[in-house]
Amino acid sequence: MKATEVVVRKAQGPGGVARTGVVLARNAGVLRVRWDDDGTEEDARIGGSTTFAPAGSLRHQSLVDPGPLAERLETEPLEVVLQLLREARTPMRTPVIKDQLKVLGLSQEAVDRAWRKVQSRLTGIEEVRIRTSGYRWIGPVEPRPAVPETVEVAATGPRGPVDEAEAIAEALRSADGPEAKAWSEALSWYASLLSGDEEANRAKEQFTRRFSLDPWNL
Repeated sequence: MKATEVVVRKAQGPGGVARTGVVLARNAGVLRVRWDDDGTEEDARIGGSTTFAPAGSLRHQSLVDPGPLAERLETEPLEVVLQLLREARTPMRTPVIKDQLKVLGLSQEAVDRAWRKVQSRLTGIEEVRIRTSGYRWIGPVEPRPAVPETVEVAATGPRGPVDEAEAIAEALRSADGPEAKAWSEALSWYASLLSGDEEANRAKEQFTRRFSLDPWNL
């Protein structure tokens, strides 16, 4: 069974609680959401305080409540790094791994401390392949999140992944909020990566650093 995507509406102000819901459908930059707290449904636009992540992912945890994730990094640093590698599914060099952890709201000091504990231990884990391109998880992985419905975009014929990504990016360009604009640019990069040009690996690293996302998990 495939994992689901979770919508997170960030807490409003100190002491607030993040709101979570399940993605029922997508229509370009708008998600049809059923909220967990009261079961109501809403069309939520990506941007501002509203975003989404695979259920149970590190990103999901950091959005809902970053405190326990920081504690996990202190007490179980290896498990956190292994989860990051599993979710990435592509090689990650040390600077990228650290950047990804910091994007999750973890402090530079905590990340450096955790990496010192973890780095030498990774060499003894058979599910982790270490090459000049970085550390890569080669063991079993969780299924990717299911897409509830095909994105509704104007089309004159069947679309491949590249065309669909470009169409969604175009739709997002008219959406409100700076985050929507960032997603538009990110999806344009994604389309370029899917096209398989010779710069794909280098572009993916730049993508990951800039947008704090693995393009294969969009």
